[in-house]
Amino acid sequence: MYRPFKILTSLFCLVLLFSACKKDERTADEWGQLAEAKLKEIKKLGEAIPCDKQANVTLQDVPMGCDAQYFPVLSSDIEEFNRLKSDYQKYSAAQAEAWAKEGRVADTAPCWMVSWMTEQPLRLECKDSKVKLITTEDISIAEAKSLAEITHKQVTDYLNMQKCTSSANWAYTALIKDKTMGIQFIPYSVSSDSKEFKQKVSLYNRLMLRIIDAEGSRDLTSDVPRVEGVDCVNGKPVLRMIE
Repeated sequence: MYRPFKILTSLFCLVLLFSACKKDERTADEWGQLAEAKLKEIKKLGEAIPCDKQANVTLQDVPMGCDAQYFPVLSSDIEEFNRLKSDYQKYSAAQAEAWAKEGRVADTAPCWMVSWMTEQPLRLECKDSKVKLITTEDISIAEAKSLAEITHKQVTDYLNMQKCTSSANWAYTALIKDKTMGIQFIPYSVSSDSKEFKQKVSLYNRLMLRIIDAEGSRDLTSDVPRVEGVDCVNGKPVLRMIE
């Protein structure tokens, strides 16, 4: 009796293992729906925080590809936020793998080639008795113009401080110049921590978009400069343009 029972037990375990594997054989769209559900739970954590608890709120970020999204989170909810963030990232990674299996992987540019214009958090305010994250979409045009001027100076100061000894570790990104949506390319080092610089450039570009949208239609320009690479000239990074 022992041997048949052992065989049946082994078969039962194999069935359970096969069933568990089958449960994870989801499509890319299904993984995407799971990830989106976790993101909604993350957003819900910060949707109804009362103003009297604002002192206990911190901004937390969730990386999304080349960008990140920011959320207000109570200190008492940090553990739950981290759990949801981990699940979101796990499901997003599974979605990418499923895309590859389905042959749906699109050609994507490296992050350094993507224009930086992710919405950046400005501050927390009390609105309708709840804590609200303020971004460029919530401020006046006067404040947007003033902040754009300040941010542009910060970006320029960063550029002026850069030192270049080898062109191998340099890339470039774009700044929106004016209402024609003209582009100015600027160099930066990929070997150093450029997180703060990326945030400043993203903020400036978002502010410019906000100002352009508010002041009328965009008179788009077709005159976009072309960059071949970055050279070191007298210790400074200089863009090598294509004529």
